[in-house]
Amino acid sequence: LFEVSTTNTDIKNKKVIIHAVGNGDCYENHKLEFAVLAKRDPNYHVAGFNFRGTLKSTGFAKSEDDWIDDAVAVVEHYHAQGVPYKNILLNGQSLGGALVTMAAAKIYRKNQEQAKQKGLDPKTAESVKLINVRSFATLTDEIIHSILGRVGSALLAGILY
Repeated sequence: LFEVSTTNTDIKNKKVIIHAVGNGDCYENHKLEFAVLAKRDPNYHVAGFNFRGTLKSTGFAKSEDDWIDDAVAVVEHYHAQGVPYKNILLNGQSLGGALVTMAAAKIYRKNQEQAKQKGLDPKTAESVKLINVRSFATLTDEIIHSILGRVGSALLAGILY
């Protein structure tokens, strides 16, 4: 997890932007961009992370659910520090966009369930904000492409479709 903030303001009083990059990319390639964004507005805390199995991150994803859980874990890291869900923005590009979209849905469903258990209207459940940039047709297609490469996935698509 890479974090940058230009002031010492308590994190609970900031808006948090969490960046998730695409397949074949890593947050290390974007540190300068994150620093510029944090400097532009001192009320923002900017973070980037790698999904498990990317560069120096540990572990290996057995399915897309593992990557979705990675994004959920980063959100919950900030929420545990007192940042309300409504002040957290997930910004994902390509594969990262698909994964943070599913992570946002998972968090919202969990919050709806908690609201129901408290006897509240589930529509009042908090959700994170979301930006999905240049995602793709389906997560399955992206996983097949990332495993088999361009030629292998094209051959498989020709057989299946």
